[in-house]
Amino acid sequence: MVSRTGHMDLGLLQLATQNAIFLLDMAALPQLVPDAMFIEFAERLFASEEVLTLGYAIGGDLEVLALACPCMRDALTRPQRVIDLMPFAQTVERLELEVARRAPMNNNSLHHSEAANPDETTGRGLSKLVQKYCGNPLDKSNQLSDWGRRPLRRDQIVYAG
Repeated sequence: MVSRTGHMDLGLLQLATQNAIFLLDMAALPQLVPDAMFIEFAERLFASEEVLTLGYAIGGDLEVLALACPCMRDALTRPQRVIDLMPFAQTVERLELEVARRAPMNNNSLHHSEAANPDETTGRGLSKLVQKYCGNPLDKSNQLSDWGRRPLRRDQIVYAG
């Protein structure tokens, strides 16, 4: 989140596994958890060969996390199995546009205007990727809400999860 001073502040860290979703209150945890636990957490999650971490534009998230918790910086600057889905999505979109441009025009192909502006209504970024492969875009209505204010509202928690 962006603070009133214009700096990026980390209010919440979202993590998900196949079976559970975790929302870590990064406004409170640094005062409650010793640095050694944060270092171990970062080592196991980001610098381990055993854990696969997926994110969208995750490099920026890792930078914000390192600024918020400097003790984790070492692990965050040497990620092992971290995959950024943004370049994948950009490559797929670029290839689809190229295929659409080369395809002969008929009733089953895209019109030139659609190829130039595919699915303008679907949004951008992760939401567009989710819609493409899951059928519905993400609800981004709470993206710019006040993530530093506690307690979080129920709709913020649902959005973050």
